[in-house]
Amino acid sequence: MLFVLWGILALVPGSNLNNGLNVVGFEYVFVLISYYKWYMKEIPIHYAAWMVTLGAIVILIWNVVLPMLIPNNSRLLIDLLWPVEKEWSIPIMLISFGLFEIFRRMVFYSRIVNIIAASSFGVYLITEQPFIREQLWSKWVVLSDFYDSKYAVVQTISYVIIICAVAGVLDLLRDSLFRVTIDRHRGVWFDKIWNLVFFKNRRKIQHPITSVNP
Repeated sequence: MLFVLWGILALVPGSNLNNGLNVVGFEYVFVLISYYKWYMKEIPIHYAAWMVTLGAIVILIWNVVLPMLIPNNSRLLIDLLWPVEKEWSIPIMLISFGLFEIFRRMVFYSRIVNIIAASSFGVYLITEQPFIREQLWSKWVVLSDFYDSKYAVVQTISYVIIICAVAGVLDLLRDSLFRVTIDRHRGVWFDKIWNLVFFKNRRKIQHPITSVNP
């Protein structure tokens, strides 16, 4: 039902089913992934490669052919392009599922990859902090300044790499600082607070304060 509502019906021009980077989109992807994980057999690796290829071809043709047939300033063109370019559209989901299956089955060890992966959550927290996010996308990196440039894709990828690298370095510095301070004696602060509160309350129980009526 979710696939029909937000996958197929979303291709209808002008349809707005509120499926984006929100709770609805999360539920949609979570249900699809859960169904695949719990009830379906694993997709063969060559099927996953075909999924990536098919999704990329559809997006490429959709974005190249339609502007050639419909004027660029037409509202119809926007309505037709939007369903395919949305985060959870069928072509993008094909690419996402296919890439996930391909890389999930690759077994290798890399210390560099592990370090970068360990900092990914820190990168997310840094870039999604309200103040940093406002400064980042409103003042430091303004997409509208180069949106119509012929090098927009290259510029966008470059900004993403730079932002992730800077935020990753900050998270590594945070990790190093915690390692020599808070994490050096893991749990010692909690133990001290716990002992302070526990023994303080224990003394109160052993020596209760009683009142004497006059």
